[in-house]
Amino acid sequence: MSRISKVRPGKFSNLYQFIRLVLGGKITDYAIAQKWGMDAKNFSLFKNNVYPVPRFERLVSLARILDVDDHFIYEVAKGVPAGQIYYLVEKLRLKGVKKSRPRISPRSMRS
Repeated sequence: MSRISKVRPGKFSNLYQFIRLVLGGKITDYAIAQKWGMDAKNFSLFKNNVYPVPRFERLVSLARILDVDDHFIYEVAKGVPAGQIYYLVEKLRLKGVKKSRPRISPRSMRS
């Protein structure tokens, strides 16, 4: 049974489901909360859809922890199903693509 088929919509927040898909079940919620800089109580509220979607800076921090492009985190936070985004992340990883988009510097845009 794949991780994607284990996701149960509605019980936990979409973002929490994505975190679990990426990190798996071997790391505790407490450890995730510590890495993310959130106390355990607020993380529990976040997990159960009581705590609001974190601010932009927190989402960027989460993307770094999960080692995924921040745009994937934004899509999950907006409500795109966690399983769909996880599938895309894994597909890119299998192809050897670390990030989904190239970083463009102002110099590379000059003609």
